Amino acid sequence: MNTIPERPSDLTHRILPSALMCVFSFVTAFTNFFLPIYFRDTLGYSGAQIGVLFGALALTALVAAVPVGLGADRLTPKRILVVLFLMLALSAFGMARVEGFGACVAVFVVFGIAINGIRISLDTLYLKTDHGDETGERMGLYQAVRMAGIAVGTAAGGYLLYRVAFASTLIALSLASAAMLLGALGLPSTRTIRLHLAEYRADFLRLKVVLFMAWLFLFSTHWGAEQTSYALFLQDTLGLSLWQMGLYMGAEFIPLGAAVWWCGRASDQGRSLRAMAVAGLVLSGAGQVAMCVPHVSLSFVARLVHGVGDGALTIVVYVGMAKYFHFDRMGGNYGLVFLIVSAGSVVGSILYGPLGQHYGYAVPLLASGVLTLLISPVVYLIPKGASLEADA
Repeated sequence: MNTIPERPSDLTHRILPSALMCVFSFVTAFTNFFLPIYFRDTLGYSGAQIGVLFGALALTALVAAVPVGLGADRLTPKRILVVLFLMLALSAFGMARVEGFGACVAVFVVFGIAINGIRISLDTLYLKTDHGDETGERMGLYQAVRMAGIAVGTAAGGYLLYRVAFASTLIALSLASAAMLLGALGLPSTRTIRLHLAEYRADFLRLKVVLFMAWLFLFSTHWGAEQTSYALFLQDTLGLSLWQMGLYMGAEFIPLGAAVWWCGRASDQGRSLRAMAVAGLVLSGAGQVAMCVPHVSLSFVARLVHGVGDGALTIVVYVGMAKYFHFDRMGGNYGLVFLIVSAGSVVGSILYGPLGQHYGYAVPLLASGVLTLLISPVVYLIPKGASLEADA
């Protein structure tokens, strides 16, 4: 029987971490979806170079995942977050100043480590303060707040980029990161513990966890397609302006946020995580395929469907981790999960970046959607009790 961590106040274990995640999602959404356009149209990079940059971004997640995760168990997420917000502030400022490809790669690596590390640390902090009651609702609300930040930030980013230079949004991100650093000082300090790597390895070698990670890796490749091709598809194929792209991209996170909230509550009521995974993969894959239709309204509706699917899968992953792993080892285990997800994104970026440049930016989105659909029956065929049905 796992020992339940001491319950801190609602301010420190719910409100402040959620608020920081919301602000972090908001300000990073200013830039993240629009970076391929900045790289191509302002800095003049080729599709292959853009693929290298986003492959490097995903690789930073591979580099950061395990050290940051283990550090969260040994040093507390709070201490790590202070350092990472400082790195984000400095690297965002540097991104606004560089032009050469080599220098951009170097700064982008630091930027990526900070972005991925902050996400890992905030999520780990939230998972570590879970008490086993209403896990789904807590995770659902936390992720819904995150999606709200992304939705508003993406729409606002599209509007800002329509009005001001892209470099100005990077400066705004730098200043906001410095402010978030101060907010991180008020986060709770979780219990620290020194563990052997064998304990983490034993957690991951369980059959249900191996199968869980296998389909999650395949699903994650679609994020590589989106990173390298999504914005360029909207601009080149659908002919949207930056302001219209912000609305298109941001709107997806409204049904996504609603889905994580509903699915979180449903998981607390005993709904099967495996059934949610299958439904999420079908909706995500079908929406990704259908959004490639070169008609703005139809593509937009399909993207909303895709968002519902991704929302369901988000809850499957987070509730699954909360149930599969002990909170003392949550940092290291979350780091390993993040490693698997990031590896999928790396593969997707490397494969889909050049594909979009040579055959059109709809092709990577279409191919990744088909792959997501093909995964869904595989998940359903996994024997009940061996994978997504938690037995904490």
